[in-house]
Amino acid sequence: MGFFPSVSPILAGLDRQGVVAHGDDWDDCVVSAILNFSTAYGNGNLLKTNRKLIDYGALSTQAAYVFMYVAGHADFLFSVLQRGREEGAFDGLDQDEIRVTSIGGGPGSDLLALVRLLRTLRPDERPRLVKYRVLDKQPNWHEILLTVAESQRGTIDIEVSFQSIDVTDPDTWHGAGCKNDDLLIMNFFVSEVCKLREAASVKKCLKKLLGSVRTDATVVFNDSNFPSCYKYFDDRVESVGGYARLVSESLRLDANPDFDEYFRDCMARFGRTPKLGSNAAYRVLKKK
Repeated sequence: MGFFPSVSPILAGLDRQGVVAHGDDWDDCVVSAILNFSTAYGNGNLLKTNRKLIDYGALSTQAAYVFMYVAGHADFLFSVLQRGREEGAFDGLDQDEIRVTSIGGGPGSDLLALVRLLRTLRPDERPRLVKYRVLDKQPNWHEILLTVAESQRGTIDIEVSFQSIDVTDPDTWHGAGCKNDDLLIMNFFVSEVCKLREAASVKKCLKKLLGSVRTDATVVFNDSNFPSCYKYFDDRVESVGGYARLVSESLRLDANPDFDEYFRDCMARFGRTPKLGSNAAYRVLKKK
């Protein structure tokens, strides 16, 4: 089973709020937000230093993102996590608790992928508690993360925390670190920030976070397969040093299009199909 049925309750919640707030105009608001993503992400616009950043604070923008990207990005990341597991990256998860930080993981894809990975393990191989922290600019995503965590109650206990940081603003991230984490995830995050004109702040932030990772912790990177993105990440890792590459691949990743009735209805309403494929570059690293 893919991820679309898991995302449907999240999208449905946003949908209900949107109808209350916008009435009959709601679908048009979401379609407009989807078109904005096409403009922002397409035609090489992510590589422009002067591009206007997307504001994810609007309800329609959040709904559009959840509809278009969350299930696919979760499926892609799950494939990467499985590759990491094959190479021994996630041995020893049978602890009382594990600590995970996701940078830019507010929309929920990273947590959904992690939960799916843990569900592939026997109960005695899983951690009893996942302390899951998100570092993200947009605090409005917090509710989605809580919804994902609540849906796992009884199987995997997840304690969610959210820290609002802006990698372009040193005042917001100077105190952030990952020294207590077992796993650090960057999933479709670096491509959003690697070409911004505030590059100096972004580089220093990522170097600080990567440098704070403790010995034996794992770092997972997954993003679009264009050199200025994965090389940007690789350069930050090299500048910090002390990492072993367990996985370093570029590969086409495809999501399972197991659309449920709700997603098919949304596809008809919005006239769009969610993202199902990624020409990906990904890394699984271990801190030595």
